[in-house]
Amino acid sequence: MSHSVYQQHGIRFEYPPEWILAEDVEGDAISIQVSSPETSFWSITLLPARPAPDLLLESAIEAFADYDDFDAYRSEGEICEYPALFCDIEFVSFELINSGFLRAFRTGRYSILILYQGNDLELEYTLAEFESMTASLVCDLDDDVLLA
Repeated sequence: MSHSVYQQHGIRFEYPPEWILAEDVEGDAISIQVSSPETSFWSITLLPARPAPDLLLESAIEAFADYDDFDAYRSEGEICEYPALFCDIEFVSFELINSGFLRAFRTGRYSILILYQGNDLELEYTLAEFESMTASLVCDLDDDVLLA
């Protein structure tokens, strides 16, 4: 299956062509969201002020903490060859078990927060796509490379 490619703001990633991409700029933060045909989505937020990844992750976790039966599982890894903080969360919303996957890291250009989320029924087939999108991410590209 071929994929569509997003290339702007010094990043590039692949996503399923039938999914919907939207970009939003608020202040200096740039958010790109890719939505599945159902309710699952993958998003990446680029923050030029480069806040510490642990603060970024904590702020994101707090946004979910009010949901019923909230659980968080922390780990560490690497994204785009940068050290990254991971937190996988589970919570109940509309009587469905939902999972979210938070990834925070800092590059030479941005602090980046990746979030992908869906209910457990959809994640059976969207989780592999989300992980593929994250794995396809390339960071800190020069703008002139993106235009090529």
